[in-house]
Amino acid sequence: MFLAGMLSASLFSGLLAFFFPLDSYIEMLGVLMSCVGLVLGRKYLVYYFSFKKYYYQKRSFLLYLVILLFAASFSPFILDHYGYYIPTITVLDSKGIVTGIENLQMVLGQNSLWHILQAFTNNTFDTYLNLNVFLLFTYVLFVYESKRFVLLFFIPLFFLFVQSPSPDLPVFILSIIVVYKTIWEREKTNFGFLFALSVFACVIKPTVFWLSLFVFIIAILNKKFTVKNYAIPALLILLFVAKNITSTGNVLFPVEQLYLNVDWKPNRVLIEESANIAAQKTYDFQYNIAEINEFSFFDYVINWFTLKGVKNSIHIFIILVSASFIIFSFFKKHKTYIILSMLLLLKLIVVFWFSGQYRFMLDAVLVCIMLFFLHIKIKEQRITVFAFCIALLVVIGLAFPQLIQKNIPSFNVGNMMQSVKQSQLYKPVRYSISDYSKYKVGNLEFNSPNNYPYLLDVPFPAISKHDIKLYYNNSFFPQWEGEKLIMKSLSKEELNTLYILINK
Repeated sequence: MFLAGMLSASLFSGLLAFFFPLDSYIEMLGVLMSCVGLVLGRKYLVYYFSFKKYYYQKRSFLLYLVILLFAASFSPFILDHYGYYIPTITVLDSKGIVTGIENLQMVLGQNSLWHILQAFTNNTFDTYLNLNVFLLFTYVLFVYESKRFVLLFFIPLFFLFVQSPSPDLPVFILSIIVVYKTIWEREKTNFGFLFALSVFACVIKPTVFWLSLFVFIIAILNKKFTVKNYAIPALLILLFVAKNITSTGNVLFPVEQLYLNVDWKPNRVLIEESANIAAQKTYDFQYNIAEINEFSFFDYVINWFTLKGVKNSIHIFIILVSASFIIFSFFKKHKTYIILSMLLLLKLIVVFWFSGQYRFMLDAVLVCIMLFFLHIKIKEQRITVFAFCIALLVVIGLAFPQLIQKNIPSFNVGNMMQSVKQSQLYKPVRYSISDYSKYKVGNLEFNSPNNYPYLLDVPFPAISKHDIKLYYNNSFFPQWEGEKLIMKSLSKEELNTLYILINK
């Protein structure tokens, strides 16, 4: 029920964001929509809380909920929270979907449907941006309802994503649920709804394209697909494409070959800068772009496996798991597994070709591990206790992040975290810097943080000092043209203004 509501609210808020800022007034429509949903689904709720009480009678279930809430109370683990998620939600709250927003900051062009949904709830339902907590709670319910307790082993990993509105968690959870339902509960599954969920995951993060293809192929092979099953997925795809073109001028941002010839298309320098950063992230910034451009195909692969630090181990683990699943699929001669393994292999190749960052491959790895787990028979009590112990260790790591920072210095995520605080017993820890200055260049009045690299809680429109310097060096700057943000060349006077700003 939560997943259906999440999908409906995402479509609704996505459409609204083209015309209105997603502020508290618009969010009241979401409140009304939720009330209507509760009334329409009251029979399901009565059934759910009447016949599913065994969830709440299990001590392990209650323990997982308690530790989940505690894990969510820590400061965000993921660095993107400060420089990407919060600034994106701030824009959506202030203006909705802005034409050419990529010209203000390239990263803002990545606004996903998950951020739109979060912006649709952050002034009423979820002021601490903990939408991922509700999603993980749904996952725990799914595990206990399906009685596949081995899937509890993923919860410790998911704890790293619940403190922020990361689009990675919905992609991981939807991938696991959709693949499980497609393979293990095929006969009693609504394939139309599964296909809609798979497309929803794909428009949140396009690197999950394999999931939609998998559901579509299996549904066709089992003759479980009708024309009406295309309606919601088609709306999601149209919304995704329209959002991308409006925000960035690109059909599938940030694929540089797919920019349209519109006046809010970013300057070529910015497009190349974005591509260069993606290439360097693939190699953890251990090589500069000049060195990467000189790589042969052999160098691309070998250097990816031989990076210094923890990334090396993660990359090897990804390939070992993926290769093992492919071998396992053919050994079992399981047609569905073979189809899935080929799609996952395609996904890994495509992702590595564009940007081989391990975080874009984790959804495929988690699905492979899930299918391995489901073939292992372990007693429920042993699984729940062992998985809970691992979850507890992760929470201890969140409580004392210095342990991670000291012992794994190459693992950059988590570097912004602080130790456990007493206030976490009644509210989550959230940073608020609120140290910024206002400037005006041309017709653009904007804010820029002082002595801080991220746009964490800087009001819209906001530009980091790094990007201001980039714009100055290339003699252009974002300007308003009606309701659009476009790049324009700077006059000498405007260049002098930027020079003074940069050297403050």
